[in-house]
Amino acid sequence: MHRVLLLVILLFSVSGRAVCAEEFNGKALFNQLKEFEGQWRIAEPARSVVVQFEVIANGSVITEMWRMPGERSSLTIYSMDGNRLLVTHYCPQRNVPRLVCAGQDKYGVYRFEFLDGTNLQDRKASHMHAAWLQIMSKDSFIRNETYIENGSKFVADEHNDAPMTYVRVK
Repeated sequence: MHRVLLLVILLFSVSGRAVCAEEFNGKALFNQLKEFEGQWRIAEPARSVVVQFEVIANGSVITEMWRMPGERSSLTIYSMDGNRLLVTHYCPQRNVPRLVCAGQDKYGVYRFEFLDGTNLQDRKASHMHAAWLQIMSKDSFIRNETYIENGSKFVADEHNDAPMTYVRVK
């Protein structure tokens, strides 16, 4: 009996973890995001950014279209891959990072982590590397996007952009 217990302890110590972490199931958040359908704006009066959410493809995709001053726009796509909520961001900088929802913390903040991307060769450009989202009500949410230079190493404490509050346009 002691040998079996010793073997089990040895196996766990070799693997580096005693319990497998479950992958975050993003389906509930995806369904909440569907309720964002419609027009939103940044709450800060000085920022004239309009964001349009639309549910398409028989409910399997959510688009988020940003319209910014000066003809700039971007598109973010939310879609499910099994239980994973994926975010694909088509940036005005001509790159396409993909992020995955890593989970929700005790404050209700959903965290998105970099998965991969395309067109990240230009070392002078940057890309979205992380993001977080907190739903405040059916008419308000807060989001933060973190951009880093292509090819640089992400260090969470060094790359904190200012969060923005979004409100539904009625």
